[in-house]
Amino acid sequence: ASEGPRPTILYTIISEGSDWIVSGKVQGLIDSKQSDIVSIPFRGIPTRSGLLRHFPEIIIEYLPITTLSGSLSQTPPITVLTKTPERFKSLAFTNSLSLAVPQDLEEF
Repeated sequence: ASEGPRPTILYTIISEGSDWIVSGKVQGLIDSKQSDIVSIPFRGIPTRSGLLRHFPEIIIEYLPITTLSGSLSQTPPITVLTKTPERFKSLAFTNSLSLAVPQDLEEF
C-alpha cells in the first residue's frame, strides 16, 4: 500500500516577547521526505543581563496537501524535542562595547 505524499513542514522561530535576538534561518520549509529527524540551527543573543526566563518559541505546521479528489490529506502528528533551561544567567560586559555579527552571510 502506498503511503501517499509526505507533507512539507513550515517552521518559524519567534523571539518577540522573549529576552533574545535570534539570528540564522528563522523561517523555512522542511522537506519531510528527506529524514524523520531534522535539526534547525539558529543563534540566540541575550538582549539584557540578569536571569532570563523568556525564550524564543518555535511554531511548526504542515503545508496543506490536497488529494486528487480535492479534499485535504490527513497528516501525521509532529513530535518536537526541545532543550530549554528553566532560566539562563546573562552577564553584561562592563568595560567593552560588543557587536554581534554573523560568521557566514550564506547562513542568512
